[in-house]
Amino acid sequence: MSLQLNGTDGVTFNDGSEQWAAASPYNFKNYLINGNFDVWQRGTSFSFSSSSVYTADRFKIGAASGSFARQAFTLGQTEVPYEPSYYGRWTISSNSQNYEMHQRIEDVRNLAGQTATLSFYARRPSGSTTINARIVQYFGTGGSPSSTVVTSLGTVNLTTDWQKFTFTVSVPSISGKTLGTNNNSNLWVGVQITDTNTGTIDFAQIQFEVGDTATPFEYVPYDMNLARCQRYYYKSPESYSYGDTFMVYQASTGFLFNGRFPVTMRTNPSVTFGWSTKYTGNTIYRIDTGQVITMTVTSLPTTPDKVSLIYQAGTHSLTVGTCWSSWITASSEL
Repeated sequence: MSLQLNGTDGVTFNDGSEQWAAASPYNFKNYLINGNFDVWQRGTSFSFSSSSVYTADRFKIGAASGSFARQAFTLGQTEVPYEPSYYGRWTISSNSQNYEMHQRIEDVRNLAGQTATLSFYARRPSGSTTINARIVQYFGTGGSPSSTVVTSLGTVNLTTDWQKFTFTVSVPSISGKTLGTNNNSNLWVGVQITDTNTGTIDFAQIQFEVGDTATPFEYVPYDMNLARCQRYYYKSPESYSYGDTFMVYQASTGFLFNGRFPVTMRTNPSVTFGWSTKYTGNTIYRIDTGQVITMTVTSLPTTPDKVSLIYQAGTHSLTVGTCWSSWITASSEL
């Protein structure tokens, strides 16, 4: 059996079938998580006016008035390869320039002093837009961290057709730099709008990898992709009948609920919960009777693995051993 091996395109067998990419010495060659826009825990459509907003998991839109939404590819389309399911659509209704979509890669040490390549597909369904790609080395907070280092990768003009854009960059060394003490340094990879045009921009298959060549986009199974996203953000799935379930038991400070996250999060997360209004309002639901109460919370201690809910003994008449539920969000985003 004959085959052709190409370091960029992968393996082509004699029947014409292909392996997307040749074997790599790296696991997860794409340093960006959810670059295929498959995971949308927060929802699938977002509107914003002035503040930065997380949208598809791990991606954040910086300011600008507009929206960001999940869009489905037509089955069998060939402009973006390998049959991706979704792309992200950024609609800009007010633009004063330099608004950005970005993702923060945990730990500024990543790729420091190495050559790396950013690639993505993009288009503007009508009109034209110029965008600039850049990386930002952020050394964190706490103590006396070094100043942020910004490196531009170059600008491109978007047209109405899907095009693949690639940028190769020598990521600056961090020799002599100082990290903050809060364990939140990161490498920020983003694309900025460099003009003041409004309208719509579409993005797909965003990848940032080691080396000076853009290799085929790396497919990651959904369950693995979701788990990687949940290191930074977790939301009780809407498909769960009772959100996350807690058992009540007696503690020295009052009653205590314990709920475990599906994966270990990056750091102790900030948590919100609610039943009557999902994810907010501090309401909980008793599973066997349907009773709903609003909690007077003393504290919400968290670890990267779990959240506890503590309130003053005697504040609520809850029976030890009963099961209660609520809808939870937990964030340890950078």
